[in-house]
Amino acid sequence: MRAWRASVFVISFLTCSLSLDALPLRVFKVSEIVRDFGTLRGQEITVEGRLVRAGYMLRSDGSILFETRTCNLMMCGKDECCNACTADVSLVEDGSFGIALSGRFGGREIGCSGNECAMNCNPEIQKHFRITGLLRVEEDHGGPVRLVLEVRSIGPIEKHAKGST
Repeated sequence: MRAWRASVFVISFLTCSLSLDALPLRVFKVSEIVRDFGTLRGQEITVEGRLVRAGYMLRSDGSILFETRTCNLMMCGKDECCNACTADVSLVEDGSFGIALSGRFGGREIGCSGNECAMNCNPEIQKHFRITGLLRVEEDHGGPVRLVLEVRSIGPIEKHAKGST
């Protein structure tokens, strides 16, 4: 009798475990995270959006309003592209503020580097991704907050034209 109860428990436990894995994954929009960051802070979340070089502010049509980067300020002379520059990579939804990314992708640090004439980013910017990570909120004592997603997994999303399958 005891062996039968133990096997029923194991079967019940496995059934519950399997059904939990089948639950749908909640995928957030960037705007939802920006709006609800107080309740999402410290949680592992999944979000979809477009990657851009940090400091971009996008208009609702997706065009760039402005961008920033950090560069050393050398006197370049005739070479206009002599300053080393870096920038973060952010996940955005058109018309919204971004969430900065930290971590590694493809064996390299996430971010951009280059000069004031050209920069290379890892991962490639202007593409859509689904990213899972831990949400951190960096506060500036009464100033603006900075949302950072410590990347655990990242994968590209293929965007299809309207009307195609």
